[in-house]
Amino acid sequence: MPRILDITSVQNPRIKAVLRMRKSRVRRDAEAFIAEGHREITRAASAGLRCIELYIVEGQWSGRMLDELYQAAGDADRFHVTPQVIDKIAYLKEDTEGALAIFESPQWSVEQVLAQPVEQSEQSSPLPARRPLWLVAEGIEKPGNLGAMARSADAAGAAGMLVADGVVDALNPNAIRASTGAVFSLPIAGGSSQSIRERLIACGVMIVAASPDPAHAQQYTAIDYGQPTAIVVGAEDRGLSDVWTTVDLPHHRLASIPMLGRSADSLNASVASAVLLFEASRQWDAKKYRT
Repeated sequence: MPRILDITSVQNPRIKAVLRMRKSRVRRDAEAFIAEGHREITRAASAGLRCIELYIVEGQWSGRMLDELYQAAGDADRFHVTPQVIDKIAYLKEDTEGALAIFESPQWSVEQVLAQPVEQSEQSSPLPARRPLWLVAEGIEKPGNLGAMARSADAAGAAGMLVADGVVDALNPNAIRASTGAVFSLPIAGGSSQSIRERLIACGVMIVAASPDPAHAQQYTAIDYGQPTAIVVGAEDRGLSDVWTTVDLPHHRLASIPMLGRSADSLNASVASAVLLFEASRQWDAKKYRT
């Protein structure tokens, strides 16, 4: 049975422990992350992640939504806190909603992400089949961008996402919010660009790297994505490193998205990811239904 305890002081040791989890190093060492608000808490639980602690402002929730929060918490300890305490520990200050939970982090390796079964959903399953498609995000510095990229990968039916030379982690509270919870269910792993590239090659995955240079890249719609494919997108200010832009393999492509505006010469990293992912997904579906 879960314990139900009251916390009224921001100096409580548990509250101080939650505050320390704002640092990615602390989250990584604890193999845990923070979910804030009803949507994030319930989606984390729906993804099969185990809740460790639930902090909730008593009286701010009732009825069905309160039942759903308690169901998401499972056997985790529940702490009734004051509005002042929740305001102190909330990362997203503008919209705390009076509920915050600590969950165990999903643990994936690069090998596991690339080994995800695809195109095997049962007809009775309400979920669409995953495509043999992966997103590689290199050197992304803004957690909101990383979360939005995960959201696009999930929506396009990608089998997973690889964070190369990561600056921020996919379980940063802002990344979670931008992903609308996609980071809970989408397999995600990190590593160096070089090691990820080597693993993709070993698995026979075609690499399609986004390039802003149309003179040395193919238009993205001219590429045949009808095989296992990794879409690689870099940070907006620096683009991709030489690891990805040096095309020295038969199944390595540079892809450009035509810019038709008079001022805009590039797209936001998450938008570029979405454009390439959905083109690859569209082509895969077209190929599947032709065969």
